[in-house]
Formats: sequence, structure tokens, C-alpha cells
Amino acid sequence: MRRIIAATVILLIVLGSSIGIYFKIISEVDRLTDIACEIRESVGQKEKTDFWETKRLSDAWDRSETFMVSFLPHSELDDIEIGIKNIENYHEQGLTDEYLEEINSVINRLEHIKESEKPTIKNIF
Repeated sequence: MRRIIAATVILLIVLGSSIGIYFKIISEVDRLTDIACEIRESVGQKEKTDFWETKRLSDAWDRSETFMVSFLPHSELDDIEIGIKNIENYHEQGLTDEYLEEINSVINRLEHIKESEKPTIKNIF
């Protein structure tokens, strides 16, 4: 009887932590996506990039990446990291069109992470 109780407790702990991690990842991705969308709209209106907005996205990514690196495939995170660095470079060079293109690419990659983490039959098998 004790083994069944112990197994049930362990199962509940694993399930609870998995659900918590899932929701934390989704909230981090949503936060990053919101920041990137705000930047995209701002640059679209002003027709130029902004240092502080670019830095805000970069800083938010740095904070989120330290958590997500433990739970997500590194290849996806590396692609986003490269995109963020490209955004910073395009800002420094004043390349607004490339900046917007890379922002859209980062948003698409973030949305892909969100979709790939959903617990659906397609993603499980």
C-alpha cells in the first residue's frame, strides 16, 4: 500500500511540475512576442528603429533564455538568439527594413515554440 501511495505522490509531483513549467514557458514566450510586436508596430509608425526598444527586447530575451534553455531544444533557442543579435546589428546600421524582417522572423520562431509545446497528439507522437 505504501508503494502505491509513494508512486502516486511522485506522479503528482512530476505532473504538477510539468504543468507549471509548461505555463511558465508559454508566459515567457507570450511576453517576448508582445515586446517584439510592440517594437514592430512602433518601427512601422516611426519608420526608424529605437535603441531602448531594441535593448528591452534583448534584455527580456536574456532573462527568458536562462530559464528556457533547460527545457527547450537548443537549436530553436539558438535561432532566436541569432535573430535578436541580427536585430541589434540592423539597429546599429540603421537598416529599418531588415530590422522589421528579422523582428517578424523572431516572432514566427517564438510562435513556433508556443505551438510545438502544446500537449496535442500531433506533438506527442
